[in-house]
Amino acid sequence: MKLFGLPISFLGSKMSSETIQTGNLIFIIWGDLLYLIGVVLLGNQKKRSKVQHIVALGLLSVGILVVINNLLQYLF
Repeated sequence: MKLFGLPISFLGSKMSSETIQTGNLIFIIWGDLLYLIGVVLLGNQKKRSKVQHIVALGLLSVGILVVINNLLQYLF
């Protein structure tokens, strides 16, 4: 199989499993940070606008999805 004229095996042939696991851990931490920022924005009761609410829900959902995806990749 080819992707843009190059064999697909070139994408992952030189990466070790340790590099991939390190990347997954970094993205798990990044997802946790997004989740925490979303919680802080939702918990801010002083000034909550509609835009802030939407952004907070978006950060929460992206954070949760990133953590779930990379946690599954890290474990398997």
